[in-house]
Amino acid sequence: MRTLYLKIFVWFWLAMVLVGSVFVISAATLMRQDVSDEWRPMIGGSLAMMANRAIEVYEREGGEALGEFLQSSERRTRSTQLLFNDELEELAGRDVPDEASDLVSRAFETDETIFAQLQRRQFAARFVEGPTGSRYVIMSQMPRGRPGRRPPRTLGSYFFWLDEPREVLILLFAVAATSGVVCYGLARYLVAPVQ
Repeated sequence: MRTLYLKIFVWFWLAMVLVGSVFVISAATLMRQDVSDEWRPMIGGSLAMMANRAIEVYEREGGEALGEFLQSSERRTRSTQLLFNDELEELAGRDVPDEASDLVSRAFETDETIFAQLQRRQFAARFVEGPTGSRYVIMSQMPRGRPGRRPPRTLGSYFFWLDEPREVLILLFAVAATSGVVCYGLARYLVAPVQ
């Protein structure tokens, strides 16, 4: 009798864990790929608003004030912004990723927000014209874990658990524990008439 109970419990539990795990992983993977595209227009609009304010500060008060403005913005938004002129110079005197010049020069050629992966970080860049007619590009490093973040096109972009193992382990533990409790009760119920 004990072995019948154990067999029923183990097989039901493994089936529940398998189905639950497949659901958790597929749902999270599909959600990650679609969310980024939905947020792109909003990110572009936010960058344009940020650029207009940054350009206003720069043209009125100079590079040092621009640096202070961008730094205070970083504390609120948890994203790093850089403002470039049409000579590809960063106007606040901040550190610039090596590959940024290509992204910035591409942004000068279009009115669209451009997204790119640089040094395993997601960046967005947008062209904006200042009130005096000067041409600028604002570039922003997207914070990790936010909706606008597009995963890098690596194995981890399709299998999120390679980038965030702790979260998936918590989800899988919850699936295993919940299915274990359900299967325990189910196995006891099915074996009870045989006893």
